[in-house]
Amino acid sequence: MDKKGFNFKAFTSFLLFVAFLVAVISGVMLYISPPGRIANWTNWQMLGFTKTQWTSFHIVFMTLFLVAGIFHVFYFNWKLFWSYVARKAEKGLHHKKEFWWAVVVSVVLLIGTWGRIPPVISIVDLGDYMTESWETKEERPPETHAELLTLKEFSDKIKQPLDTVVSTLKENGYTPEGADQTLKDIAEKYNIAPNDLYNLFKEKAEEAGVVRTGGGYGKMKFNKLTEELGLDIEETKKKLADAGIVDVKDSQTLREIADANDKTPAEVFNVLSPEKAAEH
Repeated sequence: MDKKGFNFKAFTSFLLFVAFLVAVISGVMLYISPPGRIANWTNWQMLGFTKTQWTSFHIVFMTLFLVAGIFHVFYFNWKLFWSYVARKAEKGLHHKKEFWWAVVVSVVLLIGTWGRIPPVISIVDLGDYMTESWETKEERPPETHAELLTLKEFSDKIKQPLDTVVSTLKENGYTPEGADQTLKDIAEKYNIAPNDLYNLFKEKAEEAGVVRTGGGYGKMKFNKLTEELGLDIEETKKKLADAGIVDVKDSQTLREIADANDKTPAEVFNVLSPEKAAEH
C-alpha cells in the first residue's frame, strides 16, 4: 500500500504540462478560426467545439499555466531556479556575441511586427488569410452579430411582419417562445446555426434591400472590400485620395486605412460607398 503523502510539486508539474498543451492547441484553433461574426452566425466548430468555447479554453488554461508556473518557479523551485540563472548569467559573459545577436533578432521581430514589415508580419498575414478564407457572401449575416437580434428586431431588419416570421419558423419546425427570443437562442434549441434560420427569409430580405451594416467591414482587407462592393480598386483609390485619404494599400483593412488617415471606418466607408452608407 502506498503511504506517501500528496506530492504538490509533482501535481503542479502535471498541471503545467496539461495547461501548456491545451493553451497551445486552443491557440492554434483560434489562429485558424473565422471572425467572430461568421463563427457565431454559422455555428462554426472545430473538433466539436465552437469558437467561443475555444476562446474560453484558451483563457482558462492560460490562467492556469500562469498560476501553476508562478508556484512551480517561485515556491517549489526558487533556489534551484536562481542558482541556474546565476550559473547561466556567469557563463553568458563569455558569449557576448550570441547575447547581442539574440537582442538584435528580438528587436527586429518587435519592429517588424509593429511596422508590419515583411517577412516578419507574414505569420500575421497568414492568419488573416486563413481567417478570411472561411467567409463567403452566402454566410454573411445581415449585420454584425445578427444572431443576438430578437425576433422582433429581426423582423424589423428584414422588413417582414413579426407574425409572418413566426409562422414561417413554425412551418419549418422551429417554434419560438416569444418575440423577445434571440435567433441564437432558437438556433441553440434546435442545434442549428442562426444562418440556417436566416436562410428561410434570405430571398425576401434581399428583395427588400437588406444589407450588412458598415460595422462588419472594419477588419476586411481593402482589395476584398472593393471586390464585394463591386468597385474598381484603382478608381476607388483615386476617389479616396480626392477625399484626403492617401497611401491606401490593398492589404490594409478598412480600420487601418481610417487610423492612418485620422478618420473613422464609417467616414472611409462613406467615401467608398455613399449609397450603402446612406441606407444605414
